[in-house]
Amino acid sequence: MPFKSPLEAGRDARAKREEIVGPSVSDASEPSRGVEIDRNSQVYKLIFELQGEIEKEGGMNYQEYARRFWHKVAGNDASVDGDPFHIFERNLIGGLHDIPMRKFVYEHVLRAMPALVEQYKDSIAHLSLWSKGDVSATGYQDAKIESSRILHKFMREVAEQVPKETRRIFLKQKTSYDVADDKFENLVHHVEQALQTPDDQVKVVIIEDSYKNFEAAKQAIEHVLGKEITRRVNIEPIWAVYSREGINAQTKEGVPDDAFRKKHAHMHPIKSFEELADKARFGDLFKDAHVFLDFDGVVADNLRTRDAQANVTLTAAIDGLSQEWKLEREATRERIEKIASGVT
Repeated sequence: MPFKSPLEAGRDARAKREEIVGPSVSDASEPSRGVEIDRNSQVYKLIFELQGEIEKEGGMNYQEYARRFWHKVAGNDASVDGDPFHIFERNLIGGLHDIPMRKFVYEHVLRAMPALVEQYKDSIAHLSLWSKGDVSATGYQDAKIESSRILHKFMREVAEQVPKETRRIFLKQKTSYDVADDKFENLVHHVEQALQTPDDQVKVVIIEDSYKNFEAAKQAIEHVLGKEITRRVNIEPIWAVYSREGINAQTKEGVPDDAFRKKHAHMHPIKSFEELADKARFGDLFKDAHVFLDFDGVVADNLRTRDAQANVTLTAAIDGLSQEWKLEREATRERIEKIASGVT
């Protein structure tokens, strides 16, 4: 169920954190600080391969992730009913919620915000913060967005640039918070609401770090609303190639910026959020558009965010598994690394 506001989403995320994390059962449940993990390590690879497996099954759930990680590292017979696992689960979820996302928001996004609000506040039809992640199970995605303070920045700009007497109407009619386990459901709902008559045409601008999601959006609309209605929906992609996926794609193709941009021109690639202020390039694209702005990789640096997630995961694993295996922390880490590398 979509939240009515970011404030409601934030309250729900905090309630879920408190429900899951609860009081510490022992001093060992307090996560140690400073445990870091290299991006090229086998543990790092294991952490995100497991996350990818769960996401492919229909959405992220960090409680399910905790159980699978525990069994993968500690063994299928390891109990998930005792204190060691609960220490791991609580410190994992609590640690994820507590990642200070503000420092991972791209500075060029913050710099561009005033100009973009000023330039497009009257011309766009609607702006949605559109993101998927673990919302229902642990509220982590909502906590992540709240911690980023990006919505606070946006609200400040609106407060400065939209007259007080029309501000509430502007926010209600022109903006929405669409963060969900499955963000495509929210997209389809918006499109359906925008298609009020058989003659309506709807322009949807999607700003994404994952180029596969442009086609996925079209397929989601077609699946629910049918091919005939989908023909009335014009999906315009803007690919944020400064993200992890864009960087990897350009590295793999081995081409300079100009050649990369030319090859993917149909996706309107941007190397910085500030490029969107170029009215010659994007003015017509945004006019009367329903704009869906992704969070991970577009607003926040998903490479650095993943590093922080990996650090939290390894720290929590050491917290719990040191109790499970009755080992010192350094020995526990070494054993985790051996298991991740396939050494038994």
